Amino acid sequence: MKPVIEVKNLKKYFSTPHGQLHAVDDVTFTIEKGRTLGVVGESGCGKSTLGRTIIHLHESTSGQILLDGNDITRLNGKALREEREKMQIIFQDPYSSLDPRKTIDSTIREPLIVSKKFSKKEIEEKTENLMELVGIDERLRRAYPHELDGGRRQRIGIARALAMNPKFIVCDEPVSALDVTIQAQILKLLRELRDELDLSYLFISHDLNVVYQLCD
Repeated sequence: MKPVIEVKNLKKYFSTPHGQLHAVDDVTFTIEKGRTLGVVGESGCGKSTLGRTIIHLHESTSGQILLDGNDITRLNGKALREEREKMQIIFQDPYSSLDPRKTIDSTIREPLIVSKKFSKKEIEEKTENLMELVGIDERLRRAYPHELDGGRRQRIGIARALAMNPKFIVCDEPVSALDVTIQAQILKLLRELRDELDLSYLFISHDLNVVYQLCD
């Protein structure tokens, strides 16, 4: 099966007053369609930097990133924006990753509006469908993040990540800020979405029990 993501000898170094920090150093792997790769390690070992470098939230120092066989390592401008729609991220903290001034409805529809690819009617329909897909009740669409619990906030983050129909999602410790009961619900949702939408995940965690539940 053709890989969705191929990472070859990827490096990400940061300049510091004490020299270069090797956050990601010569990493190589592939992720096939519908599969989940777990990245496990202690805090500060470079897991999140790896995920963010792949989707160009950080620019790589060297190496190669391929999406569906296309080299996206040095893309920028319009070309990068188009490819980035195929790659999304679910952040660790569902509260800090959401704009407290935006309603749930506004948060989900924002990427649809920014893309300029959809009519108002299509945006409305897709927003409703995304809320249903992640299990958010219609009555909450005018709510703000501070009015929701952590599990619902993370569902909103997932809905936002799914808005542009991505193929690949970086899950950056998406359940570590949640209590155990809610963790199980979100992991179940991520499994169901992966299977239903044929998504590929890079799942970052320091919890082996969570990794065993989701990763291939």
